[in-house]
Amino acid sequence: MPESPTIYPESRKRNGVIVGWRVVIKKWPGGDPPFRSRSVPTEDAGKALAARLIKEWEAEQRVEHAKAAGGNDATLTLSEYFGLHRKAIYGDRVLGGRTAVGYDADWRLRIEPKFGARVIATITRREVRRWISELEAGPSTKHNTCTVLAKIFGYAERMEHVPEDPTFKLFDFVESPESSRLKRGDALELDEVIEMADTVDPHYRFLVLFLASSGLRINEALALTWADIRRMTEDRLEVTIDKQWERVGPSGGRRAIGDVKTVRAHRTIPVWMMPETREAFDAYQAKWGSDRRDYVFRTPSGVPVQDGPFRAKVWRPACDAVNRTHKIHGLRHFAVSFWIMANVNRYEIARWIGHADPGFTEKRYGHWFDRLKNEMMNPRYKAGMEAASRRLRGDDDPDMGVPAIA
Repeated sequence: MPESPTIYPESRKRNGVIVGWRVVIKKWPGGDPPFRSRSVPTEDAGKALAARLIKEWEAEQRVEHAKAAGGNDATLTLSEYFGLHRKAIYGDRVLGGRTAVGYDADWRLRIEPKFGARVIATITRREVRRWISELEAGPSTKHNTCTVLAKIFGYAERMEHVPEDPTFKLFDFVESPESSRLKRGDALELDEVIEMADTVDPHYRFLVLFLASSGLRINEALALTWADIRRMTEDRLEVTIDKQWERVGPSGGRRAIGDVKTVRAHRTIPVWMMPETREAFDAYQAKWGSDRRDYVFRTPSGVPVQDGPFRAKVWRPACDAVNRTHKIHGLRHFAVSFWIMANVNRYEIARWIGHADPGFTEKRYGHWFDRLKNEMMNPRYKAGMEAASRRLRGDDDPDMGVPAIA
């Protein structure tokens, strides 16, 4: 194996005072280095980055040595295989976002210590299932760990590097994060939506009600401009979603407008407004809707609302005020529950919320069909829900019809 690369952190000084750190690659045997110099926040972060780059380089060299000796990908250890095919396994879009950072943490902390040294073709389905069932972690952590492992072996099976995928039906042994969130009460009910809208800073009241009415992901909603919203009737909007705020930069610390999450997330949807939503929309548009090029949701000073500050400074204080632990995503769940109660076709629901597969929508929200049909809604809104159901199903206006569930 060639001599290892020479990589180390060094300080950046100004007038003899350390003002920052950077990682410098002085020597990279064979090929072009991933970079020559990169800024890092601390010396420890620089050492960690240097160690990771050297480890990845060594894994690639072991792979090349194995291939030169007549081996193939099936003879590699899981660590070697993952190091070689990481970009293809994740995909370019995932590698450019925050998700890859989380996936790498799941790999480093849980998967690599257990299976990293094992030859990939010798890992069996039985031991993977037993390991996942015994893993001491919450539902979200288990789910993410399974996702990483399934991505690796799914790729290996497609490339015919392993005879079978040992992670097949692996998720059957894992409680979904969505069901655990429902058990913790993160799916908001109608009264809770109104309570939160009444509790947050009045400037953000319309944002809360809009998220509950539209089912949009928060970064899709925050990226809307007034040109994306059209008033169709007194209580119905038409909204076009073709962009969202996303994290950019090596550390994901900056925000920029980017593409939506999936191809099916490009959509134009109807948004039916409750009386509270309609009143909030009229007042908000009169104050902030003069220029169609402006973002819809802005702070009182006029700059676009950002997800992180909104959660920290508006949403969480409101949750504390009502002694709740609601998640913002619970507003999206509420919108889906509203449509289910209104008897909307599940294929239409999948299109409205931007899911590529209606089967995924049914898997995630299907248990609500029986649950919500047996619940008594708040009497104050029951008549309004029934009227909305008639409109959504087209009983009042054939032009607005949506196929009902048989």
